[in-house]
Amino acid sequence: MKVNFPENLSEAREFQKRLAEKAVIKDSLKRISKVGALDVAYKGKQGYVAGIIFDIEKKEIIEKRILKDDVTSPYIPTFLFLREVPFFLKILPAFSNMPDLFLIDGHGIAHPYFAGSATIFGVLSNKPAIGVAKKPLRYFNYFPSKNKNTKYIRIKERDVGIQYRSNEKWNPIYISPGNKISIQSSFRIIKQLMSSKYKIPIPLHLAHLSAKESKSLL
Repeated sequence: MKVNFPENLSEAREFQKRLAEKAVIKDSLKRISKVGALDVAYKGKQGYVAGIIFDIEKKEIIEKRILKDDVTSPYIPTFLFLREVPFFLKILPAFSNMPDLFLIDGHGIAHPYFAGSATIFGVLSNKPAIGVAKKPLRYFNYFPSKNKNTKYIRIKERDVGIQYRSNEKWNPIYISPGNKISIQSSFRIIKQLMSSKYKIPIPLHLAHLSAKESKSLL
């Protein structure tokens, strides 16, 4: 998929605003049987993106792809999409089993401009996507829920996601829809994919390991 990404931060901010308006934050799927998970590891000026397809019922990987390419952007807070989304889009054509939705290591609409990496990826690919991040943004405001393990996240008076602590020994994760899925469905799916062994959902954990391992193999 060829996308002309912005060349400066001013253009990148306008790009985020445009795509945020195109994001659909409501459910588009009746049934989900396969999820994809994408993560990138870095070594110097090279990025190693891992993509896995995970069967929810069987709890196993049914496809894995690795891609190596040049890094085109440094890490810039609130502009992570410039660094990572190009990798995510490049690996899509490699899949023979297209999943029902994708999990992205990053934020969705839980972003000051409602356009984190999961939202940018979801809109550009026209795929349902959920962002799962290990760290919060300073823009987050938290509100209690009925579940002691969760808190609602709001930005500018808008509900954007859920903070979830699956185990008291771990810090929480931050779940937000990226595109074509609701906040509550995002949380339900992520909760279904958790394990007592890992802080993040199983598919993202496996993608993270694959990306990290590929740095020494490619």
